[in-house]
Amino acid sequence: MESGARGVRSDGGGVVTILLQTPAGAIVDRLRARRTILVIACVVLAAGAVLLALNTHPWAVYTAQGLIGGTGPFLGTTLAAITMGLVGVKLFDRQFGKNQGYNSAGNVACALLIMAVSRLFGKSAIFFTAAALTIPTVICALDSRRRH
Repeated sequence: MESGARGVRSDGGGVVTILLQTPAGAIVDRLRARRTILVIACVVLAAGAVLLALNTHPWAVYTAQGLIGGTGPFLGTTLAAITMGLVGVKLFDRQFGKNQGYNSAGNVACALLIMAVSRLFGKSAIFFTAAALTIPTVICALDSRRRH
């Protein structure tokens, strides 16, 4: 990924994602506080995005990419585990399919939002928008804890 005026190239986020994939699954399977894992992953993702928005020095880019890359294995696995816990094994496939449909629609909506934000406010706003988009996930995770 190219970032900033210095043209820093960072593939560290992808490496972190690959290295954490298996341990993340094991951690999510062992811990019962899955909503907490989801909230922490969102906070870390938002911190990485804000760091990218505020600083393009190589250390900041590598740190941010590591933070962002480290959340991916936890987000997908944790959402799948929460889904299984909410609907059970019999309904998991159906619900997970619905989740993926909503995920795809959300990706399109977010891409359009980020395109508009970047045109209006510049490229740094993309990262602030990405950080802000973690807020609804945190709210839903905390709200579902109260209801379930």
